[in-house]
Formats: sequence, C-alpha cells, structure tokens
Amino acid sequence: MSGRRRGLTLIELVLALGLASLLVLALVTLLDTSLSLWRKTEERRSKNELSSAVTELLASDLAAVESGPRGDLLVEWALFDVDGDGLPRLPCLRLRMVRAASAGEIERLQVDAAEKAHGQGLVEVCWALLPSSTTAANREWEGLLARGVRLYGPGAGTSLLDPRFFGSGGRPPAGVLEDVTGGVLWFEALCAGVGTDLSRGWEIGAAREQACTSWDARGDGRPDAERSASNEDGAAMQPLASPLGVRRPQLPRRMRLTLEVETPRARQRRVSTRADLGLKEGSVIVDDATKLPPPGTFLLLDEEWLELVGTSANEARVRRAQRGTRAAEHKAGTWLRYGERSLREVVVPAQREDWRP
Repeated sequence: MSGRRRGLTLIELVLALGLASLLVLALVTLLDTSLSLWRKTEERRSKNELSSAVTELLASDLAAVESGPRGDLLVEWALFDVDGDGLPRLPCLRLRMVRAASAGEIERLQVDAAEKAHGQGLVEVCWALLPSSTTAANREWEGLLARGVRLYGPGAGTSLLDPRFFGSGGRPPAGVLEDVTGGVLWFEALCAGVGTDLSRGWEIGAAREQACTSWDARGDGRPDAERSASNEDGAAMQPLASPLGVRRPQLPRRMRLTLEVETPRARQRRVSTRADLGLKEGSVIVDDATKLPPPGTFLLLDEEWLELVGTSANEARVRRAQRGTRAAEHKAGTWLRYGERSLREVVVPAQREDWRP
C-alpha cells in the first residue's frame, strides 16, 4: 500500500545513535575545555589577588618608613636546614623597619596622648619567610610568610629589630608574628640606593651602580655576612648626617619586591628527577620535560635554586647555585618546584625631614 508509513531500519537507527553519540561527545569535550579554562582563570585570578594583597600591604609599610633619626630599615637573609642534614643552606628573607603608625594602629596599640604629643607615633614592623613545619619528617620546603607589628620605644617589650628577636633556630617568639600566606617558595626585596643605575635593570652586585640584596639603614654592621652570601651587598650602607649633626638612617630610594607562590596547578604539574645529579652537572634528567615552565624560570631542587635555560626531550638544561645557594648532590626522584611570580616596585619616601633628637 502506498499510504503505509515506513519505520527506521536497523542500520538507520545505528547511524542515528552514532551521530547522536558524536554530538554528545563533542558537547562534553567543549564543556570540559571550558571548565578547564575557567578553573585556570579562577586560579590565576585568585593567585593574583593574593599576591597583590600581600605586596600591597608590604608596599604600604615601606611607604611610611621613618626617615628621621629614630628610623631604621634592615633587609637581611637567614639560612634554614630543609633536608635535615644539619647544614642550613636555603636563604630566607627578613625585612624589618620603623614606620609611622596609622590612626587604627595608634588606637589598637594604645598609644597614649603623651607619646603622640612627643612625636612618637611609630611602630616596628617585621616581615619574615619561615619554614611552615618544624618536624624532622618534613623534608620539603613549605614557606610561610609572616608579619608582626609592635609599638616603637622602650617599655613595649623586645624590639622586633633586636638581634636576639630571632632565636638560634631562626624563628621568632611564639605569637609575635602572624601568618600572611603559605606556599611561598621565594621572597625577595632588592634595594636601589642613590647611585644605583636602574636604566640597565635590577643588576645585583657590590658596585655602587648595582642593586643590593640586603640593606642596613643605620650602618651598625648589619646584616651578618657570615649567615648568608646575600647579606654582603648591603653591609656597607652608612647613615647620613644632617646639618645639625643628627644621625639619620640612609634609606634606599626604590625597592623591588618579588613573591613566588606555588599554586595548586604548579603542584599538580611537578616534575621529578630520574637520575642522580652531581655537583657540576649542567643538565637534569626529568620524567616529563613538557611540564616544565618557560626558560628563565627559577626551580627549587631540595635546598638549591636552579635557573632553567632550556629543555630537550626529558632533559632540562640549568644554571646551578642560583639565588645565593650552593651546588649540591641530589638523588633521583626529587621534585623540581617553581612558583608563580609577582613583582612590585616601591618608591621609598626618604625626603620627609624629622631632625628632632
């Protein structure tokens, strides 16, 4: 009969189901790609917000550094033992200063009217990169950035700038510093003096035109060069004298802050070594070189910083003993770690005059 309705054959049904499956697969792939991009964007945004908040807080501290005779600024490095061999090798930054107190800090720290009338209104601020764990079982570096604020002057307790503030183990007294953020692999503050030539970039060295990795605003023989090689550059800073003969600190005119935090994505893409690494080898055999970051990135291997030069197959070409660390032997199966970098340049206002003794 010509009017009888014709149904689908088995072949047509299979083809229709196959086409539908391809469409669903394409839709799922597109959705997964979109979600992956969204997660990466959200992670990067979250990381940028965190790093921006940290560097903004530090920049606000530096913007209020006291340039008068009571002022001080100390940028120094301490070494920590991460692998438990009894030899501290990993350098970590400490930044301490005297700055003007905000209205909220004056209220919170209970600065009385007499102190305000005599022009105190100053606080001490300490920033320090510390190991987040003290247990011997943890052989992997997990940096914790901490900050503390204390009223300036006698009678307020141990000064944050006191050489004895950090104990023999390199840690401050409990409860004095508060945690700012964890997962920090690197924290650095380069200092540019009056004669520093920044037109060539932030070149580090002992010459007058080069930037310093440490700073001693009062010229008191700080920091201790025997603690870290990075402490030598700023050890020669000398305080200035006013026309009235009042001793005042010498502050850097500009500082560059660097913060590198290991994000969850970088943790998931960690690469490990597949062979032992000797003292003089310039390449590292890894399990998957495609997961490594771009050349120029610094990699942390145990207590040694490396600079990635390039990759080929499962080999990473590196520069050894970077960032004030020493070349060491490394066992196979060790993680190569890196952090997302945030940079911030800060102008230090050294023109505010305060000659009151």
